[in-house]
Amino acid sequence: MTFMTENWSDICQIPIDSFETLLVLDLISSDSLNVPSEEEVYRAVLNWVKHDVDGRRQHVPRLMKCVRLPLLSRDFLMSSVDTELLVRHHSECKDLLIEALKYHLMPEQRGVLGNSRTRPRRCEGASTVLFAVGGGSLFAIHGDCEAYDTRTDRWHMVTSMSTRRARVGVAAIGNKLYAVGGSFHRYDGTSDLATVESYDPVTNTWQPEVSMGTRRSCLGVAVLHGLLYAAGGYDGASCLNRCQDL
Repeated sequence: MTFMTENWSDICQIPIDSFETLLVLDLISSDSLNVPSEEEVYRAVLNWVKHDVDGRRQHVPRLMKCVRLPLLSRDFLMSSVDTELLVRHHSECKDLLIEALKYHLMPEQRGVLGNSRTRPRRCEGASTVLFAVGGGSLFAIHGDCEAYDTRTDRWHMVTSMSTRRARVGVAAIGNKLYAVGGSFHRYDGTSDLATVESYDPVTNTWQPEVSMGTRRSCLGVAVLHGLLYAAGGYDGASCLNRCQDL
């Protein structure tokens, strides 16, 4: 079982259609399942059911209880989960979908709404990765990013950010790394940023996110109950004591 949870993505390259129901349930309910995103689990479950719809349709509610729907993006929930007939057919699945949407639409209630389906998976066999993002020196501001893999004891370059950022705030939510604010040019208060971008290690790409309402460099960034917070910092004119969620 440990081998299968640690190598889930590789196993999914081979059809899992012949797996017994209990084996599929054991795999997708594991906290140690090594997946780049919960979308992969959702798609694997649907593919397994659709291989024998008549014989497996009744297992959909049990399976969906093990898929961590709140960890899917809101867009994916609306475009791929809410439109799936196998999900809509079962009232239990509708309740799970509502739970997931509430988790996205009521972020201030995430501490109350939290349960086993809102907990990110933690694969024991996966290596820990440390990222060095942006930064600056006396003569240059950088957008380069490097990753240190604790398993291989090596640093390697990853895709650079779209914007050069020094004094940037960085935090991770799930499988994505967020670069928040910072300064893109020089340390004179004229180039502080409100923009945010996220890095997906699966695709090795950065994507723009919703900007902050205030330019901030030298800010504090933290994650609480699945929300990203930016606190304090410098806006080019004064030090800030305000905090906002992103």
